[in-house]
Order: sequence, then C-alpha cells, then structure tokens
Amino acid sequence: MISIEQTVELNLTTPLDNCCNCGATGGLNLYQTPLRRTRFMLFVGTQLTLLETFPYCPKCKASAPRLRKNLMSKLLAACMVCAALFLILVLSASGLPKFVAENLFYAAVIGAAIATGVYFYLREKEGGERSYYQPVSLADVDLDFRSGAIECVTLKLRNAAYARVLAKANAETMRVGMLKIDVRM
Repeated sequence: MISIEQTVELNLTTPLDNCCNCGATGGLNLYQTPLRRTRFMLFVGTQLTLLETFPYCPKCKASAPRLRKNLMSKLLAACMVCAALFLILVLSASGLPKFVAENLFYAAVIGAAIATGVYFYLREKEGGERSYYQPVSLADVDLDFRSGAIECVTLKLRNAAYARVLAKANAETMRVGMLKIDVRM
C-alpha cells in the first residue's frame, strides 16, 4: 500500500540530437517519461514520480511509459509461471520420463526460473541497442529530510551516446551536484 504519492516536473534541458533509446537521429519527438521511485517500509510506502520529456524515434516511443520490473515483480512472475508449469506437469506426468515424474515440483521450479530469466533478458535488449523498457530510469533521489525538497537526482541511462549529450546540456546542474548521470548497458 502506497500512502504518500508525489509527482514533480524535473525540467532538464533535453537535447534533440538523437533518440534516447536507440540513438536514431530522424523523426524524433519529445514524449513524457515518468521516472518512478517507490520505497516500502513494511506495508506502507512512498512513491515519487518525476516527469520529464525525452526524445524518442517512432519505433521507440512506446517504451517511454514502460517501467522496468523490480525484483519482486520478477519473482511474482516466476511464481505464476511455476504454478502453471507445475499444473501442466502434473496433468502430463504419465508421459514424462521417470526422473521428471518423480520430481515434478523441482522440474517446475527450474523450468520457471529459466523461462522467466530468458523472458526478462530478451525484453531488456530488444533488437540490439533498443530496450523494451524505459531507456532512462530513476536510480536514486536525495531528499531534504525536513522540507522534502529534491537535492539530487541520479538518472540511469541505457544509451551512452545520449547520456553524454544530456550531461553536456545539463553541465551546470551536474556541476552543482543536483544531477548525476550513470550509464548502464
């Protein structure tokens, strides 16, 4: 349950040199990209959404709102795949090899782990350099404890070329320590 939700416009200088996802230079348009950070403390959490526009080519514009899945989401998906796979294995146990038929649960867990891992790996890099998910994500936010004001934002970018261009366009903000840019391939 999220008890505190806050949405803030980031207002960075976003250059239109190339697509922030794949690096294409033609047909670019700015699309709003919600950068979200959720922190939980037992059953209660806070969610901060920073809104910023980044340039996307027509092929990559659908990735703008797609947030990357966190570990808990991936584990939940693996559990659902495991349950479905276990049901399939139970229903077809008579036609399976003896070793698999005697270890249906373990076979389902191993199969679900492999299937889920492959699925999320393939989603991460869709067609080479292009990512299925947001190419810009919110890595960290430092907030002033008393006022709740944002002191520093750390962005994680998948496209190294766009990260260099964005850093150059926001050099003053980075110099004063309000913005940090990490590149993660």
